[in-house]
Amino acid sequence: GTWVCENLFSAAYNYAAGDGDKTLLAGLQVYNERRSRECATYLQPSAQHQTTALQHYDTDTKIYALDGAGIALAKTCLDLDATAAGDPEIVLSVASHAVSEAEA
Repeated sequence: GTWVCENLFSAAYNYAAGDGDKTLLAGLQVYNERRSRECATYLQPSAQHQTTALQHYDTDTKIYALDGAGIALAKTCLDLDATAAGDPEIVLSVASHAVSEAEA
């Protein structure tokens, strides 16, 4: 009797769960189709945005390094306190020249 009851219960469960399983699979298929469409729509613009951001970051990093080198060179070549007290334009001119030399 136990074997028959277990098999009947299993058959009844499988029959009842069959509709739910079909609905779940259909829902997953709809979800995957929608996800594929969304990814295809936004993939290229997102990749372009990422590439542009990386290029800007690289440029900014190079500018920062050049500025740092120019400022370090200006500090070694000038007594900034004495020069600034005399004529602020001289400081700007020499710092600009130092950056130009650092870039070369």
